Amino acid sequence: MDLQDPLSECPHHGSHLRDGRLHDARHTAATVLLILGVPDVVIDSITGWEPGGAARMRARYMHVTGTMLRKVAQQVGDALWELPKTN
Repeated sequence: MDLQDPLSECPHHGSHLRDGRLHDARHTAATVLLILGVPDVVIDSITGWEPGGAARMRARYMHVTGTMLRKVAQQVGDALWELPKTN
């Protein structure tokens, strides 16, 4: 490892990716945990959010994606309109 350029080991090093901020990583991490279906109490623990303000923090940092909304809409539609299976 090059101690003068420790990121040289990164496979994307030099690919002109924008510089990220640690704050951006917090949004990404919270959203990925949401997508994975991790329970809120576990996300709160991982991110260090206090119980009194956790709902506000989740609303700020966790971003619901279009894919998530479509999946839930499909599940609701299936529950309401799917014909019962007969044997």
